[in-house]
Amino acid sequence: MSLAPSDLFCPSCGGYVHPFLDACPACRGRSHGRYSEAARGEDLGLARLLRHPVVLERVSALTRTFALQTARGVGALSGVLGTEEEEEADLVGLLNYFAIRARYRAWLDQASPQDDLRLHLEPDRLVLHRARPADTVLDIELHTLRSIGRPVASGAPAPGVLIHGVELTGTHARQGRPVTIHLGNPGGLFSTRARPDHFQVLGWAIGILAGMAAERRWRDVGVAEHAREIGEAGAGADPGTRPGVDGAFSVPSLPDGTRGPLAGDAATAAEGDGRPEGEVPAAG
Repeated sequence: MSLAPSDLFCPSCGGYVHPFLDACPACRGRSHGRYSEAARGEDLGLARLLRHPVVLERVSALTRTFALQTARGVGALSGVLGTEEEEEADLVGLLNYFAIRARYRAWLDQASPQDDLRLHLEPDRLVLHRARPADTVLDIELHTLRSIGRPVASGAPAPGVLIHGVELTGTHARQGRPVTIHLGNPGGLFSTRARPDHFQVLGWAIGILAGMAAERRWRDVGVAEHAREIGEAGAGADPGTRPGVDGAFSVPSLPDGTRGPLAGDAATAAEGDGRPEGEVPAAG
């Protein structure tokens, strides 16, 4: 079996979903989890995604678009302009060139937003830092990423509340539970805002890299161990069983018995931004 790039993304909301999850953390839509196939030792083909025709074509098209949009783009991107003829698409190189031209605002779990951040990607890591690279705000391993995509309201039990200004929302596993990450444009009336498609491209590219990193990880540590790493406490030792309840991954509980935060959760949104409940992102 070889998955296509589209198999890594939720059919309902379009966000990246970890290959083991049967339900999208963002919209709760059903997703085709691949835990059983991976446990049987099947090759899902994620390691070859940078050679997939869809990825090669999109990276090539994005490279040319960015080059045309910037005065020095052609020279700066000369190393990746030939992706159509190359064996692998340089998605990491393109993404870092793309991201370094922007500044970001981030909401990390329930903390207040932090401004003027830079984003840097490696094949296995995502880093948010300030002007000085040593001043790191967030450094996560991509294989722990459970989801990332454009923000959507939670479907149950009540409509979720989104944070004003958020353009990309994700969850990653930390200390056995999902932690929410929100990414958007910098605050301030005169801050330069990214193009409308900036975060859509960013979410897609990070999703491709996260899926590849996840496959490398479960090959290294085993399928059941990696399932526990991404916050699935119900992952059993039997490789023939599918983790979670009724075929879907359960949401781990916090020490106080409450459910861990998911992308779009009202509590995280309202507390993280200090805005009144019910406020949603402005269009555009």
